[in-house]
Amino acid sequence: MVRIVSLLALFISFSLTINAQKKELFKNKKRLTTEQLTTLKVKKMTLELELSEVQQKK
Repeated sequence: MVRIVSLLALFISFSLTINAQKKELFKNKKRLTTEQLTTLKVKKMTLELELSEVQQKK
């Protein structure tokens, strides 16, 4: 019984911590302008697709 209660308390605290971190990330994204968000997403896609500089310009 003690184990169940302690595991439940651990799970709840872990969930609350993750939730708080997600909210913090969302707040940071709000501060970026639309142009900045677009540039950021393009750079991420470029890295994921491993594009060369010639391909990036196209």
